[in-house]
Amino acid sequence: MAGTLKKNLSDTSTWVRLLYMLLFGIVIELAFIVMFAIVFIQFLLKLFSATVNTELQILGDSLGAYFHQIVSFLTYRSEEMPYPFAPWPKAGEASAPRPAARSRRRLPKPKSNQPQD
Repeated sequence: MAGTLKKNLSDTSTWVRLLYMLLFGIVIELAFIVMFAIVFIQFLLKLFSATVNTELQILGDSLGAYFHQIVSFLTYRSEEMPYPFAPWPKAGEASAPRPAARSRRRLPKPKSNQPQD
């Protein structure tokens, strides 16, 4: 047992991975800031022009795939390092949620302030 622990502690690849994990921990925090900027811009576009930007939708989708890649690496689900050590993920590359996990719930429609006849 002690020999295995000593071997594991002296394995440089584990310590190098820790450094990459810390790096990607910082990167995912920065990516969250970008995501919130996209959310805010899309909300303002919808509020003032009743439309959303298709390019920002695609960027948001690929950013979600990037989140998935980072989390998979951080949790040892994958040994492949995300961007910039791999190509930027395309929109829709993250594993799709199972049909049972999808929510069909929608936001309630606003009630009219107009008096009823």
